[in-house]
Amino acid sequence: METFIRTNYYKAKLAQVKKEVGAKCTYLTFAEEKGQHFFLANLLNDEGAKDRVTIAINGTPETLENKDYEELTQILKTRSYATN
Repeated sequence: METFIRTNYYKAKLAQVKKEVGAKCTYLTFAEEKGQHFFLANLLNDEGAKDRVTIAINGTPETLENKDYEELTQILKTRSYATN
């Protein structure tokens, strides 16, 4: 039961970030590979194509604080993941 509650909490946090970023964010989730955790996002860029974004997490989803979600929101909103 506790895992279910925690899972819903983290899904809700991601849903909040996705909502704040807006319609350009079409997908946002957590992923894990070889013990490393990531945010995975798909965003529509200015040309209408999808940017697939992978952002490493220091730690696990359980160790994230509100400031981490706020930082993620700003990265996605400002497209600071893209380099010119």
